[in-house]
Amino acid sequence: MLSLDVGTVVLVPFPFTNQTAKKVRPAIVVSTSAFHRQRLDVVLIAVTSQAAQPLRHGEADIQDWQAAKLLGPSRIKPIIFSVEKQMVHKAIGVLSIADQRALRQTLEVILGFPSA
Repeated sequence: MLSLDVGTVVLVPFPFTNQTAKKVRPAIVVSTSAFHRQRLDVVLIAVTSQAAQPLRHGEADIQDWQAAKLLGPSRIKPIIFSVEKQMVHKAIGVLSIADQRALRQTLEVILGFPSA
């Protein structure tokens, strides 16, 4: 069984925002193990390597992208979605502590309230 802890980088079929197609892309787990015990799905946030400069609202650069096993410089995008756990192809890495902190701050900006 996959370890789906908060901050785990996984590969999933990612829906385009217009919902016309899906492509396997990296995403970051933002739901907790307590959530996973009660639900069949996992909540994720999108990752992109197409980073426009400067950062847009709700984005954060992944500083330690190599440690997270990403293929190149990447950025957290403000797109949150859920998929059934069985749709997760595999876990490829884990965000560093600093990048997990940036993830929490990004979620606070996107959702408008502090994380626990």
